Amino acid sequence: MATFTSPFSDVVHTNDIPSQQDMEHVKELLLEPRKRLTALDGKISELKRTLSNLETERKALDDEIQAHEHFMAPFRRFPDDILQEIFMACLPEYHNAVMSPEEAPLILTRICRRWRTLSRSTPRLWATLHLVCPDPVLKYNMSFLDAQDQMKYYDNQTEQHCGSVKDWLSLSGSCPLSISFHAPYAQSEPVVWEPYFDILESYSHRWYRLEISIHYRDLAQRIKAIPAMRMPLLSHLHIVFLYQGTEVEGWETTDLFKVPKLQTLDVTQFPQPATILGINIWRNISVLNLIRNGPSDYFWGHKTTLNEAHHIFSQCHQLTHCAIEIFDNPMSAAWSPGVTSISLPFLQSITIFDVCNNLSLLFECFTDMSSIHTTSYHTEFLPSDDRRSPFITLLSRVKSQITRMTTCVSQYTLSDLRDVYSLLPHLTHLTITSERPHVAETPVPFDQDFIDFLAPADGQPPYCPRLQSMDCTFKSLFTVSDSQLISLLKRRMEASNVSCSGVVPLKEFRAVFVRHVQIDVKSHLAKYVENGPLTLSLTYTTRNEIKCRSQYQPHARLLTRDPQSGLVSIIPFQDL
Repeated sequence: MATFTSPFSDVVHTNDIPSQQDMEHVKELLLEPRKRLTALDGKISELKRTLSNLETERKALDDEIQAHEHFMAPFRRFPDDILQEIFMACLPEYHNAVMSPEEAPLILTRICRRWRTLSRSTPRLWATLHLVCPDPVLKYNMSFLDAQDQMKYYDNQTEQHCGSVKDWLSLSGSCPLSISFHAPYAQSEPVVWEPYFDILESYSHRWYRLEISIHYRDLAQRIKAIPAMRMPLLSHLHIVFLYQGTEVEGWETTDLFKVPKLQTLDVTQFPQPATILGINIWRNISVLNLIRNGPSDYFWGHKTTLNEAHHIFSQCHQLTHCAIEIFDNPMSAAWSPGVTSISLPFLQSITIFDVCNNLSLLFECFTDMSSIHTTSYHTEFLPSDDRRSPFITLLSRVKSQITRMTTCVSQYTLSDLRDVYSLLPHLTHLTITSERPHVAETPVPFDQDFIDFLAPADGQPPYCPRLQSMDCTFKSLFTVSDSQLISLLKRRMEASNVSCSGVVPLKEFRAVFVRHVQIDVKSHLAKYVENGPLTLSLTYTTRNEIKCRSQYQPHARLLTRDPQSGLVSIIPFQDL
């Protein structure tokens, strides 16, 4: 848009060459526009200064308004007791709190003065602690320091860390403590873990839940020597023996297992038979875990025999959750139970690792199991027509009450698998693993039969008609193609549409495949996923990816509790 009249308007945008006369004319012509341009620049600068001042004034006013609105915020007006309950809900649910400034309770002290004061005056926030000793290998990884300075630096860091632990626990008041303690595996120097354990042991009179992993004989001796009167509140004990050097004698005389309120006993790779702990210990036990498998591939510790398992079950009348690994003993071929009736009226869940030829004889002793609803069964035996699965015997004793089951389908013959499913009319949640523990991989030939059991093609009612959730891991032992998966889910959903079938539609299906995608499964099931009740979650990975993840061995591990059973397992700390 032209802002002044010019006789050169037609040529200024061309490549014409101006004459000397034209140039003089243009210079004279531009005198007035240049003055106007200067005047406009001045006005623009003035308006910008005015706008900047207005924006500054607006921001200051808005900050004041926001500050006053924040002052009136409902959260600010919560009473201290309500705010404290909110703080408690910020704590980790399935493991103890860690000393991280990015997680509760430490992060709560960094918000404002009130939160800091209130959180530090809430003892329950500090009554839970997962403690990991610094790895002594770090002393030799500081190449920027000489050897003497490395030791000094490490000792200084340890001293500061111990001071932080003392400060943490000092804030817990008189609350019962939930403590998990991990000592590094790298070296068995008592100087590494003793300063920390000295602090924890000084609070043993308030231990309520103790979770500890042991690498060393010296640490085992320290724990074993604590008298029962110094642990009056201990109700949940979880110990993982991670090295054969912890194979000390005398566990039958230790007071650790004789504390009066012990209800949860979770001992992994215990170096001696659990039966040496005496009869009295089992009377109040409600949660029991005697699985050898630790966080590494090297499993040792005592193997619970059929005889010992029978003795323990016959004494644990208050048992609610149990996980146990049962092995053959020299006399198992001719084993005969002394007590033929075992009543477990409060048992809700049981996990069995079967490494015993005559396990069915033990299950035949079970009578009252009226509360059980969850089972998990795994075996090291290959499927054989000469050995009927003991799991069938167990299921036949629980009178079709099971609603949740975890198992490996490749450990059954077709006949056994059919019998297992036929005993689960009320099953709602099925978790299928695909590999037997510690057994070399062997292909399993009945993929399609597995599908036909849960979703028959001939219109017959499927097994487990109330099944709502499936969680499967399909690896090399039990391969299922994407087309087979589509067939399974379609047939199962179609069976639920028949009003007289009594089949409940699937609501959740999760699967992990150790292979690449073959077909877009979700597009074939869009009818049920987008408009229906089915939630579908499929993960495809490779063995190399799994191998890479398993090769990383962190120094710090964390004990975590299963939300349903209360049983404890060890997971890498950084995975949380």
